[in-house]
Amino acid sequence: MFFLPWRNSRFIRESLYDSKGEHFHTEYESARNSWSARSAVRDACPKVRFEFDDFDQQRIVATTHIEEREWRFGTGLFRWLSWFRRPLVSRTLALEFSSEVGPEKGSWKGGTTGHSIEMLPGELHEAAFKRYCEQEHRSKYRRFRISYVGRIEPPAPSIDPQCAVAS
Repeated sequence: MFFLPWRNSRFIRESLYDSKGEHFHTEYESARNSWSARSAVRDACPKVRFEFDDFDQQRIVATTHIEEREWRFGTGLFRWLSWFRRPLVSRTLALEFSSEVGPEKGSWKGGTTGHSIEMLPGELHEAAFKRYCEQEHRSKYRRFRISYVGRIEPPAPSIDPQCAVAS
């Protein structure tokens, strides 16, 4: 296969969205930061947590956040071709599991500890994760299912009674 700049795309941006699906941060390719700076922003992004039961009924927590990436058509001297084509935008739900998931967990192969799934238009964390749980999943040797348990609500902020002002 040959490199044809008018058939290739260039990366433009990566955006993160908070727990309500609202924009949190965007990093453009032209101003990419170091890995540690990107990791700090990703860690600061509000996340949503869900509990689910693995195929063997082990209760596992999935921590999720929304990522969106954009590519534009044409590279080099052919960048102008992007004027005639829509940008390619991929919106995914990043999943990070509290322990290995799948039939291979604990073996030399190991289970998965995280990945991402494509989101549908208008979908948020919970709807996408429920759809993910309803699907049949594949491991190296067999298919398996997981079952959705529920969303884990963040703890309410506690008020120190000594700091409370009497009214």
